[in-house]
Amino acid sequence: MFSLSRIFRYLWPHIKKYWLSGALVFLGYLIGIIFDSILKPYLYKEIIDALSSGLPREVILSRAMYLIMLIIGAVVIHYVSYRAGDYANSYFQSKVMKRLHDFTFRMLMGHSYTFFSNNFSGSIVAKAKRFTKSFENFADVISFQVWFSLVTLIGIFIVLFFVNHLLAYIFLFWAILYIVVTLLFIRRKIRYDILEAEADSRVTARLADAILNIMNIKIFSSRHREEEGFQSVTADEEQKRRTDWYFGNLQNAMQALLMAILQVSVIFVSVKLWYLGKITLGTIVL
Repeated sequence: MFSLSRIFRYLWPHIKKYWLSGALVFLGYLIGIIFDSILKPYLYKEIIDALSSGLPREVILSRAMYLIMLIIGAVVIHYVSYRAGDYANSYFQSKVMKRLHDFTFRMLMGHSYTFFSNNFSGSIVAKAKRFTKSFENFADVISFQVWFSLVTLIGIFIVLFFVNHLLAYIFLFWAILYIVVTLLFIRRKIRYDILEAEADSRVTARLADAILNIMNIKIFSSRHREEEGFQSVTADEEQKRRTDWYFGNLQNAMQALLMAILQVSVIFVSVKLWYLGKITLGTIVL
């Protein structure tokens, strides 16, 4: 039975071995996100406000040059921190994956001969490779999707809260709705992902064992039967893969709809607030 907690219990002993490089991944990306996705847009907002302030041109130029220097500093810090996060991530994932390969091999060698005789060798290899590969996918999702989104959402809410409470609460409500909808889709999609993975393992197993037993297939003229069997396995995989992808398309459609609703709502409210004199032109750009 599928269990995230059980999978994590297998992964954690190997992850914690390189906890320092793992922490540097999150720290590097944290600094990069703050300076690129939060601070830099706010500085652009300040430049727009300065240019539209109606102050003497010399004062505006001085203010704009100061803000541009801050933007340059933000770009440099963002670049350095992101690269540090990338290299830490490469080291962290590569080291953990090496340990997972060794761990998988050690566990396989501990099984009895009956285990190997009752399972296709191709299926065993596919599952062993997928276990190690799953860590790479898991780490990428946590660092590049969950962590990026979490830091960005929190940063945007904090900035908007100081700019205008109404805009901040609109964004907060949307963010909560977006997260809830996404989690509901993820819980459902995991089932389809598992079915697709199982079907893919069967295809790999059938292909590997056909190659392994090619002499028997040639001697007993069972090529036609093997081809029909392989086609039935790939047909099952295609159906499960297409179902999984269709559901993923539905998830993308819902998320895109929520993004469109946010964009239209925020620009509408922003223009109204600007007309009432409650926000500046730079806030609309922000």
